[in-house]
Amino acid sequence: MILHKKVHRAKPIATMFAAIALTFGTGASAEESADLRYTVAVISDAAQGRLILKERYETAIEKLEPLNPYGLRGFNTANNLCVAYIKVGDKTNAKQACQLAVERIQHVIDFTPAAKHGRNPDQDYGRLLAIALSNLGVTYVINADHELARAAFTAAIDTEADAREPFINLARLDQQIESEGSV
Repeated sequence: MILHKKVHRAKPIATMFAAIALTFGTGASAEESADLRYTVAVISDAAQGRLILKERYETAIEKLEPLNPYGLRGFNTANNLCVAYIKVGDKTNAKQACQLAVERIQHVIDFTPAAKHGRNPDQDYGRLLAIALSNLGVTYVINADHELARAAFTAAIDTEADAREPFINLARLDQQIESEGSV
């Protein structure tokens, strides 16, 4: 597991993000697929994020289920559950949890006035939505649906141009498609 530096914002109550790179096998040779590392982001200071960073995925899953909370807490839970499921190879539950993370943060943005108008200095909701969309895109890659993966990564970039995960993942998707086309 490759752990990228944590992304901190200058706010005192800011949510910390940690990006985890994942290597997926593709139709390409083992040497080529080792270079295709997709990145998922975990909320490190919430919803068992520290357990996930310590690679204790099954324990995190046990503690996060059943998934009931709504709002920002529900987003954190769904997002981190998504990452844990990706890491244990549970494609179906990973995709469902990622879809739920997107729904939960979009609901917060749509129905919380401070979030809707970008007035909450302690939360960067656009960044959270971009993370959720990028993580969802990774589940589409795992399920070999390149079109949906590209759409999710592109939506993440359109949502938050400063989020690096969707840029990394879109570039890796293009590499993967190119290498599969040349095999």
